Amino acid sequence: MKSELNTSSYDEVLGIRTGYDAFTFTPLLNFGRSFNKSYLQAFTGFNIRTNNYSSNFTIGAEGGAKLFNRIWLVAFLDFVISLDNGDIELPIENQLTALYVNNQEYTAFGLKFIGKITPNFELIAGFGGAFSGNNVAKQAVLNFGVYYKIRSTHSSK
Repeated sequence: MKSELNTSSYDEVLGIRTGYDAFTFTPLLNFGRSFNKSYLQAFTGFNIRTNNYSSNFTIGAEGGAKLFNRIWLVAFLDFVISLDNGDIELPIENQLTALYVNNQEYTAFGLKFIGKITPNFELIAGFGGAFSGNNVAKQAVLNFGVYYKIRSTHSSK
């Protein structure tokens, strides 16, 4: 179960919303399998929203393979399908930005590269796009990230 609190704010002039003006409860089923140098995982569930936002069905899958000793290639598919069961009225400025509006849905895909620099430090670069979308931004995304793992200094005996 995943939950999102209603902590959003809204700028009326710009139409920018920082989250759904709703609580979201997401019962999920996750399953996966790892192999020697690869893995597969999949999930399915429902995003159930309050405040007259539509709920949606979500399903996705991800697979990764270790290309070299320190480099992983990961591919993913992600589907979000609106149940069209909400009737919230949002300001036109908010609808124009497509940020956290009602009945959002998409069919997305992407690739990520994860490079291990040290045992604690990794770099991530990715690309995400979509085959289709409704009430979402219509632009591909390039992303970059840094991961640092803090190792525990506790030892067990």
